[in-house]
Amino acid sequence: MKPIDALKEKIKQITNFLNDPFFVKEYQLHITVSIGACIFPENGTTSLELLRNSSVALQKAVKEGKGTYHILSHTNSIQSYKNYSIGRDLKKAIENNELEFYIQPLVDTTTKQITGAEALIRCRHPKWGLLLPGEFINIAEENGLITDLDNLPFDGKIIQDRRKHHRFTSTARLKQN
Repeated sequence: MKPIDALKEKIKQITNFLNDPFFVKEYQLHITVSIGACIFPENGTTSLELLRNSSVALQKAVKEGKGTYHILSHTNSIQSYKNYSIGRDLKKAIENNELEFYIQPLVDTTTKQITGAEALIRCRHPKWGLLLPGEFINIAEENGLITDLDNLPFDGKIIQDRRKHHRFTSTARLKQN
């Protein structure tokens, strides 16, 4: 029997056992379980790696709904590690004010005049490079950091410097993205 098949069988045994009601005094209790699992050494060789990858698998199982399980596979372990790494380092970047802000001019195509600007936030990751919002916003949501991103104050000096650089008028609107 392959290790993954043995693991699936063990998970089925656990979930079947937990399907039976529990009794505490006169109360009958029903529970559901979500299980996240990974395989040694495919998904890690240290207890920390295995625990981290099992946690990622558990998060995926919880997202799928009650009473489910998810086994981390080799094909998604690189992406899982990247997501874990980005989530961990995004928290540090927010705390240390290390996110990058860019100002993108908004141009009226008929008059070719700058009518406003959009303030963009980017995350430069030490391992994965410059991350676009599509790469880190979902991870921020999953890690409970989205409110921290929303509450980041745009430094007035940065905006003033960028307004001068791009020759924005004081009436030009600035959108935050």
